[in-house]
Amino acid sequence: MVVQNDPDFVKGYGGFRDPLPFQYDPRLGISWDPFGNAKTAIRASFGSFHQASVGGNRAYDGGPAFRFDKSIVFSDMNQFLNAGSITTPISVTGPRRAQKLPLVYQYMFSIQREVIKGTVLDVAYVGNSSHHNSESYNYNLLPYLTRFKPENADPANPAQPLPDALLRRYVGYLDINIAAPATTTRYDSLQV
Repeated sequence: MVVQNDPDFVKGYGGFRDPLPFQYDPRLGISWDPFGNAKTAIRASFGSFHQASVGGNRAYDGGPAFRFDKSIVFSDMNQFLNAGSITTPISVTGPRRAQKLPLVYQYMFSIQREVIKGTVLDVAYVGNSSHHNSESYNYNLLPYLTRFKPENADPANPAQPLPDALLRRYVGYLDINIAAPATTTRYDSLQV
């Protein structure tokens, strides 16, 4: 667990995520009329595309990984004396420090032919593959069957387990979800 004022976390722009290097997104497309009669066209293209924005979470921009605000309002002394604790277990979400931007490669090859005047037949292979797709991992998951172990029973009421926040690896926190590049996808099609 890292707190925002940790002096080890000042690399780059001082945030919780390393800055990314310059991202190259080349594109290439060609078209050819093999017979020179404007009735046949062979086309091919390729391009790479990085996700333009990592959006949504300020942790991706170097800010705090989470913010916890709590307002306490009491109308009388009885409510104040019977109130719960000021801090409660919270869940934390953020990115992995060394992150990669999602990347998509798109490619296409097609042959187009005029079969009769005003009618064109087009056959194309179109595909793409996506890399470094983000997936969240819970680093504070409650282990399987933890609530049923005798050592985790509440001493005040042995028939009940202790609260989940006290049974987790990082006590006092609920889920700690960290997003990281994890998956790859692929799409291929024949289009007529």
